[in-house]
Amino acid sequence: MVLQGVITSCSLIQTGCIVQVVIATLVVSLTLKLCQLFWVTRQTKQAMEDFPCPPTHWFYGHIRTLVGNEKGLTAQGEAATKYGNFQIWFGPFRCVLSLCEPDSIRAVSNTTEPKYEFAYNLIRPWIGDGLLLSSGSKWFRNRRLLTPAFHFDILNAYVDIFRKCTREMLERWKTCQRDVSIEIFQDVSLMTLDSLLRCAFSYQSNCQTTGNDPDRKSVV
Repeated sequence: MVLQGVITSCSLIQTGCIVQVVIATLVVSLTLKLCQLFWVTRQTKQAMEDFPCPPTHWFYGHIRTLVGNEKGLTAQGEAATKYGNFQIWFGPFRCVLSLCEPDSIRAVSNTTEPKYEFAYNLIRPWIGDGLLLSSGSKWFRNRRLLTPAFHFDILNAYVDIFRKCTREMLERWKTCQRDVSIEIFQDVSLMTLDSLLRCAFSYQSNCQTTGNDPDRKSVV
């Protein structure tokens, strides 16, 4: 009985030591991770200090203002008008720079720096790793293949078609009541489809004006 009690005590001591080691490891890992986050946040703030930052919550950042509706879009537009290029914080640690000034957008668009994977990874399962999301040699290859098809001299031949399709959409909007909000997503989608069918297939579907057209139904 005494021997059994000693063995049991040793087992409990060993178990307690293992638990203490696990807890100590977790505490050290968590501490190191927090130190890393604070260090990265400090570096980010130093890099962003020349850009204005709208009022932000210490924990949520700007997440509460980034809503996917008209209110959120209006807030972003007002911030762009007031601040130009400005900071957007996703919580206390992650920050991105929202570019709204044409010169800044042009400078970033012409650079060959690596793309921001955090944002692109969110839409990669949706649209695939194409020209927009790819980088490096794959991006250069795809860009080189597509550039001739979108040369200005080629697109000039389609300007009249773009203008006619846009004019049809605007004529439809003129029949709407004044001072009444309308949902433009379907109208713009149909205008895009109409332009695509006329330019790529030389097919005039009249999908913007024909209510029972199958092309219209597939888009709407």
